[in-house]
Amino acid sequence: SDTFTATLPRVILDYKLSDDTMLYASYSEGNNPGGFNQEVIQLEQTVAAPAFAAETGIGRTIKQAKLVSYEFGLKHNLADGRGFINGSVYKMEQTNQRFRGFKLNTDSNGDGRYVPGSDRLGAQVDFEANGSTDIWGIELAGAYALNENWTASAGYNYMKTDILVYEDALNLRVYGSSDARGYETAQTPEHTANFSVDFNMPANAFGGDGQWFARWDAWYQSESYTWTVNLAETETALMHNLRGGWMNDRYSVTAWVENVLDDDSVLASQRTTGSYATGTLGYHLSLPEPRTFGLTFAASF
Repeated sequence: SDTFTATLPRVILDYKLSDDTMLYASYSEGNNPGGFNQEVIQLEQTVAAPAFAAETGIGRTIKQAKLVSYEFGLKHNLADGRGFINGSVYKMEQTNQRFRGFKLNTDSNGDGRYVPGSDRLGAQVDFEANGSTDIWGIELAGAYALNENWTASAGYNYMKTDILVYEDALNLRVYGSSDARGYETAQTPEHTANFSVDFNMPANAFGGDGQWFARWDAWYQSESYTWTVNLAETETALMHNLRGGWMNDRYSVTAWVENVLDDDSVLASQRTTGSYATGTLGYHLSLPEPRTFGLTFAASF
């Protein structure tokens, strides 16, 4: 058992330059509560546990992680409320950040073979709360009503990560040093964006009730690394979706197509151990759903 406590302040200040423009600044702290490393606890009944803790510094308890965030931004209404544009810059500081480290089988008793229970258990995924990373970025978002029927919106985020503290076993194997300072965190695209166009029109223009609607939306992400060893990375991805139909206060009919272009880009990838026996590297890949389409009927009562 253990106890974890945290004080998590949040402060927001804003200043109105005019009826349409506001500046703001915020400060906040967040936490990822501590816990227990089950894989280390499972070693307790073997002679491997003391050797493992002595070599890696990884014990039963996972430290509580902390995130400090700063943000400065602007919110501005356009054309008497027909649209808006928001922009912000932010910085986040992570400490006691959790990373995963794969530990290989070790012949700790020197008899020339690996024996579970007497040698150190290997190929373990051990959470290490010894990391520290700085994150900063820029975020933009906006929307505009082109006329009474059409509205367009878009958003963009640039995010840069910089690992300040982390000792990684794979870095040692690849680069000859376990020090991962200066590398970027995995599964973190630098650029992400979204776009959409919405159409709405009263159905009574054609003698009916309710309204017709349609929407095109798309999102984009740039490459991201698979691990703190910044070598292998995913592809860029751009996905499109369409939907449209009719609705009133009680019923709706929607036709939809997701992943219109049937894009098969790898969205995310995570390093794993391809072979526990040899320690060769492998990767888990996250792929999008293929082009999917359908028709949805809904009623409310």
